[in-house]
Amino acid sequence: MAQLEPDSQLPVQRWPLALALLVALSLAFYLLQPILLPFVLGALIGYLGDPVVDALERRKLGRTAGVLVVFVLFSGLIVVGMLVAVPLVLQQLDALIQKIPALYQWLTQTLVPWLRDRLSVPAAQLPQIDWSGQLAEHWQSLGKVTASTLKSLTGSGAGFLAGLFNLALVPVVAFYLMRDWDILMEKALGIVPVAWHKNAIALVREADEVLSAFLRGQFLVMCSLGVIYSTGLWLVG
Repeated sequence: MAQLEPDSQLPVQRWPLALALLVALSLAFYLLQPILLPFVLGALIGYLGDPVVDALERRKLGRTAGVLVVFVLFSGLIVVGMLVAVPLVLQQLDALIQKIPALYQWLTQTLVPWLRDRLSVPAAQLPQIDWSGQLAEHWQSLGKVTASTLKSLTGSGAGFLAGLFNLALVPVVAFYLMRDWDILMEKALGIVPVAWHKNAIALVREADEVLSAFLRGQFLVMCSLGVIYSTGLWLVG
């Protein structure tokens, strides 16, 4: 990896300024930690969408129009995914609830006797478990957890409104970062001393390549796992 090598003629007075800037940025990040998530997500979306916007811009489409196209495509993918996933999940949950009595009967009448015969354990030495009671208890605990979660989400009006505000802030931040990404990169490079420009650009390009490869790898892993899980669940019915 390239290393920053400051010019020997660089004034020493820059170092206190750089140190003070680093301390100020660290303090700002610490104080703004509760509201940083929308900006981090917006920056991630802007980073992912910038190459697409650049490609549209090379095809004589305005920068703002390109960002709008990316947002429409991204929103469409989310809506289509929700329309496909939500009914499917509800259908699978309904099928699971309907199969619970049959699964319970198979467990108590088939699996437990088979294990008893294979392990040669007398029935008296087997642990006596109230399966119906355990099932009811876990269903009740699941209901309590769900109720407490919903209560915590909606009980505090200020917290709920803050969550909605942060959620609404993500697309706004992403829009402006995606539109002005190249300008922001130029401004950030302008902060770096001129003697470091070459090495700084090399470092940023290397980081961009590594991060892009990481994100592509994670996307391929998610797609592969989705195909594997879907195929396995389809095979077992």
